[in-house]
Amino acid sequence: MDILSSREWAIVTWIIIYLCITIFVLKVDFTDVFKSFFNKKLSILWISILLYNLFITIILSYSRYWNNIYIKDIVFWIVFSCITSTISVFDQKKIFFFKKIILTNITVSALIEFIISELTLSYCLELFFIGIFLPINLLFLVSQTSLEYKTAEDVLKKILSLINIIFVVYILVELYKSFNFLLSQETWFKFIIPLLYSILCSPLYYIFIILNDLNFLEDILGWLAVILMAIILRFTDWYILDPLLSLVISFFILSKAIPRFWSTLKIFLDAVPEGVDIKQVKSRLEQLDYVASVNQLNLWTMDGLEKNAIIHVCLEHVKHMEVCKESIRDLLKERGFQNVTIEVDSSLMNHAHHKRCVDELKSLDEHEH
Repeated sequence: MDILSSREWAIVTWIIIYLCITIFVLKVDFTDVFKSFFNKKLSILWISILLYNLFITIILSYSRYWNNIYIKDIVFWIVFSCITSTISVFDQKKIFFFKKIILTNITVSALIEFIISELTLSYCLELFFIGIFLPINLLFLVSQTSLEYKTAEDVLKKILSLINIIFVVYILVELYKSFNFLLSQETWFKFIIPLLYSILCSPLYYIFIILNDLNFLEDILGWLAVILMAIILRFTDWYILDPLLSLVISFFILSKAIPRFWSTLKIFLDAVPEGVDIKQVKSRLEQLDYVASVNQLNLWTMDGLEKNAIIHVCLEHVKHMEVCKESIRDLLKERGFQNVTIEVDSSLMNHAHHKRCVDELKSLDEHEH
């Protein structure tokens, strides 16, 4: 029981209980969740985080202040802080993101949370209080989602306030009894570890932001090239490098601009959206139940984002029209088509007539060209 505190063991116990109830009683399947969480790109991200923090830990372990008991706190910090901070990096648009991360670890509330986490009760009491506190807290969060639960929200708020008051009184009493515990080197190092690792992981967050924003990466490379060239020209007379650098930057910009221009041009020409195989889509439509044949299939996009489709099909029987339309819409929605227009022929005779008219128009158009 020395590895984890009594509170941490109580939390682990309740997590295991909730997982068992979810898996064996409620029959919830977490397979898709695990597959999503450990897909190829995210796996690279998690491995990068682990290797980077392992590298930092190995370097810090050579310090004379190092103690192996800090490993537990480092693991907890990686799981509950570093990973969540890394995920939030990809949603950040503000330049003050790193400042926010660091300040979060040195606020008064962070110090109070740290003290509360260090001053624990016995395992049985922790198990009891956490078993009460977690459901109440979850219900309070749910009650905030709608005005209908306003009464329940007020009641739960009072209950949580009462629990917090009890905790504050307990903390004050324990601090009075063992104030020297706060002054120990071990305690302060446990508090400093999250701040230290947050600062040392800032370069990793910065790299993730750069890799997530290609335009930002291009700007950084451009600035570095210009600065490097200015330094070289300051100490040498290799002036030929200046126009050469201009040509390199120009070709780099063209290599990025031409594919985008081509994509935009295809949008203007109402071409099939990128990543969509029209032959495969048509084949899948013809394999749907009750579909006799596909006469017309037009796929296009107006802005590169919203995809449109017009389908003309012939059914085996008109009574299957609604079922067939729903199947077609589901098939196209899976491929990212938002706007779908479906025209249905009620008989093979009408379908053959429509198809003959379309073929005549195509042959006339080819003859004119």
